[in-house]
Amino acid sequence: MKYVSFLLILMTLLLACGDRCESEQVGEVSLLEDSNDYLPYTDGQTVTFQSQNGDQLTFTVETVQETGWICVDYLCELTADPFQQVPCEYYEAEGRRNILRSTNDSLIIDKVLGVENYEEESLLFYDLFGMHFSGIGGLASGFHIIGAQFDDPELDPENVFFDPILEVVSAIEVGGQTFTDVLKTTDGSSEIIYKYGEGILVLKYQDSNYFAI
Repeated sequence: MKYVSFLLILMTLLLACGDRCESEQVGEVSLLEDSNDYLPYTDGQTVTFQSQNGDQLTFTVETVQETGWICVDYLCELTADPFQQVPCEYYEAEGRRNILRSTNDSLIIDKVLGVENYEEESLLFYDLFGMHFSGIGGLASGFHIIGAQFDDPELDPENVFFDPILEVVSAIEVGGQTFTDVLKTTDGSSEIIYKYGEGILVLKYQDSNYFAI
């Protein structure tokens, strides 16, 4: 009897959701104009790094335009598939990527731009930059908050659900030139030092530093 009652309740809830269980686009949001400086490479470009002993690492750039969903109002928690995204009203969000692949595809540097919302089911959008260096096993990775698209630009890192956050270095000298406000991510013997508008300045791999040439 309890089982029958449960089925009746479940059917009632499903009927109550009705058409509201279908996801619906209600808007769109683009990246901030200045955010594009975080992806300075062009499609098909070759990027080469050289160590002090003359060894080189060469990458070819692929640029990708993509879109994502930002749910601003969840419509119904009941879905036929527990792995399916919960139906919601969503904004279509602009995204871009620079993917750098080494000559033999053994190393990949993925740099990602996207828009997220600061609070769940809100229109408080902000731009996020991610950088991931991968090979055999996990290598350096991290995220950087570029800026808010709402009135209060003071984003609390405790309310941003991305980890780890890229380190910001106020000034660093590379090849006799000083760069300010660079981003850095380190994991064991791998490291990336990156300057927006310029690209990757230093790539550390297997305990060797490679400099952009």
